[in-house]
Amino acid sequence: MDEKELKEAADRLKAEVKTSIDLAVKQAVEAATTDVKATAEDTQKAVEEIKANAEKQAKEINDRIDEMATAAKRAKLSGGSELEGKSFLEEYTEQIDKVKGRERGKAVEFNLSAKAAVTMLTGATLPGRIIPTATGALVGRENAFQHVRDLIAAGNLSSNTLTYPRAIGQEGDPAVTAEGVKKPQMSFTFEEVIGTVKKIPVYFKLSTELVADAPAFVSYMQAQAAEAIKDVEDAELLYGDNTSTHLQGIYPIATAFDASGIKVDAPQRIDILRMAVAQVRRAKFRATAILMNPDDVAALELTKDAEGRYLLPTVLTGTLPNVGRVQIVEVDAMNEGEFLVGAFDRGAQVYEREGLTIRIFDQNEDDAIKNLVTVVLEERLMQAVYRPASFVKGTFDTAIAAANAVA
Repeated sequence: MDEKELKEAADRLKAEVKTSIDLAVKQAVEAATTDVKATAEDTQKAVEEIKANAEKQAKEINDRIDEMATAAKRAKLSGGSELEGKSFLEEYTEQIDKVKGRERGKAVEFNLSAKAAVTMLTGATLPGRIIPTATGALVGRENAFQHVRDLIAAGNLSSNTLTYPRAIGQEGDPAVTAEGVKKPQMSFTFEEVIGTVKKIPVYFKLSTELVADAPAFVSYMQAQAAEAIKDVEDAELLYGDNTSTHLQGIYPIATAFDASGIKVDAPQRIDILRMAVAQVRRAKFRATAILMNPDDVAALELTKDAEGRYLLPTVLTGTLPNVGRVQIVEVDAMNEGEFLVGAFDRGAQVYEREGLTIRIFDQNEDDAIKNLVTVVLEERLMQAVYRPASFVKGTFDTAIAAANAVA
C-alpha cells in the first residue's frame, strides 16, 4: 500500500466514524426533544454517552491507521513503497497454457512477484479490519490469524549468507558524574554470526481439473496453501536449530525466564507472563508480543479466581487478550506449556532471498492414474536474531516452581 492509498483508506475510515457519530447525535437529540419528560440531566447523560462513544471510535480509527502505516512500512522494507507486479490470479492466468500443456514428469515453474505473493498469502481482504454495523458503528475486528513473520522486521537479501553482529552481553551503565570525574563507560559484547539462507517447501496433491482452472486454483491456494506454508515458516522462525537445513530460531537462543526480579505470592500463569514482560523491560527493551500455544491461551482465558471470576475478561468481551499491555498471540507452532515474550520488532529480522516459487508437475505414474498433479510451493529466507536478551522463554511449570522458590 503506497502513501496515496494509505491516505485514501484513512480518509474513508475517518468518514465512517463521522457518519457514525452524526447518526448517534441525531438519534440522541430526537429522543430528547420528542420525550416531553426529558430532563436536563437526561440530556447531559446522553451527551456524555455520545462523547464517550466518539472517543472510543476515534481511538479505534487511530489504531487502525497505525496498523495500515505499519503495513506500508513493512512493504517498503520488502522492496519499495508499493508492491510491484501483478496479482496472483493475473500471473497464474498468464501461466495457465504452460500448465495445461506440460509434459509428464516435467515441471512448470515460475516465481511470484511481490504483489502476487502478498495476494496469495493474504487473499483479497485486509486482515484485522474494523467491521461497520448496520448503523455505521464500528464494533470490532475480524478474528484473523497472526504469524511470527507478521511481528518481525522485514528485509531483502541478495546473497545466500549474511554476516551480522549479535549482542551477547553489556557492561556498565550511564550515571551522573561531577566535573573532573571520569565518565562511566558502557560497552556491549558482540559475536559475529554467519546466517545462511534456507529453503522452506510444502507440496499438495491436487486434481488436474483444479490446477487447470485459474480462478479455482488461485482460490484454493489462498484458502489452503497460504496457512500451510506459514505454519512451516512459524516452526522454523521459532524453533529452528540453525543446522544445515534449518533457520536460526528465536526460542533456542532466547533468554531463560528469571524469577528473581519480582516476588509474587501464589504465582499463576498470568503472573509468569507479566514477570517475563518485566524481564524484557529490564533488558532495555519493550515487549511487543507474547507467543503461546492456542490451548494454553484458552486455559489462561478460562482461569478463574476463588470466587469464580475470570482473571482475563477477554473470554467474555471478545477483545484481544493481553498481559501488561502486551498482546498475546496464538501460534500453532508453539509447543504446549511454553511461552515466548519479546521485542520482536527489534530483536530479530527476517531476510527474504527468494520469494514464493510454484512448481507444478506429474510426480510419477501414480499421479497420472489418479488424475492428480503435484504442486510445490517454496520460499528461501534467513532469520537474524540480533538481541537474545530481548526475548524471554520458559515453560509454565518450571517458571511457576522458580517463582514459588523466591516468593
